[in-house]
Amino acid sequence: MMSFYNDVFLDSVGNTPLVSLKKLFANDKGIDVFAKLEYHNPSGSIKDRIVYHIIADAEKRGVIKPGDTIIEATSGNTGAALAMIGARRGYRVILTAKHKTSREKQEVLRMFGAELILCPNEPRFGDAEHYVTIAARMATEQNIFLVNQYDNPLNVEAHYLTTGPEIWQQMHGKVDWFVTGGSTGGTISGVMKYLREKDQNVKALLADPKGSVYHGYFKNGVVNPADLGTYQTEGVGEDHVTECMDFSIVDESMQYTDAEAFAMVRELAAKEGLFVGPSAGGNLVAVRHLIDQLDKPARIVTVLQDHGAKYVSKYCAV
Repeated sequence: MMSFYNDVFLDSVGNTPLVSLKKLFANDKGIDVFAKLEYHNPSGSIKDRIVYHIIADAEKRGVIKPGDTIIEATSGNTGAALAMIGARRGYRVILTAKHKTSREKQEVLRMFGAELILCPNEPRFGDAEHYVTIAARMATEQNIFLVNQYDNPLNVEAHYLTTGPEIWQQMHGKVDWFVTGGSTGGTISGVMKYLREKDQNVKALLADPKGSVYHGYFKNGVVNPADLGTYQTEGVGEDHVTECMDFSIVDESMQYTDAEAFAMVRELAAKEGLFVGPSAGGNLVAVRHLIDQLDKPARIVTVLQDHGAKYVSKYCAV
């Protein structure tokens, strides 16, 4: 991550460890799996990367300055990154989130000093009470800066400039598959843009929770309202297609259930000693699916987006 703030803490965003998951994915096919531990970022998730990049860019351009107000719609991790940076840089931060956001995430946002507006889970994208709509409306009405993570090209650029190059360097230029989910679409789009520039043969698998529209859109090219459903896995999947999501770089897509993602979290903790959030569990479900499909050696990379401590109340409820 390029330094902007001259702040040892904030400038530590990025350069996360990459580890091999030999126990979880032991196989006799010569397939190796590696994971980026994104919870090593300062606020505990991969979203630090995009918020750092977007806020630093806005400050450079003079769009915002300490003392101003920033607003964003979030499933929690982007909000935590924004609230953390807001606390250190002196911004008032307003966040809209769905009620399904874990209790732990909600409390963390408030502890950073953010103002949290909880919105219903049910409204569809575009509805007046949808959490994204509410944030956009407040930004317009109050003339405050909207991060706009879902449609902001700087989201994709952050991963193109940092996550992709880190993976390429840590893997010594040997990557066959990149597996991750799509929420804003920034991670898979930015990472794959970089990896494809290095090697056109690198393929991408999109891991999507059942209830999200992405899998169906990838397969059929249209958003089918029948695909929409409620799910408890946070920070992944969508109820609409974002501008940051580039389906041209996706080679395969697969769906998983909340139960599969939560079970994978427990298995990873028991076998590898890594405790992660459910979206990371979903990535690993997709990795296992991919291993079952492959018939030759491969090197697979995925990301573990955040730490499981943020979801203990949900895990204990299952």
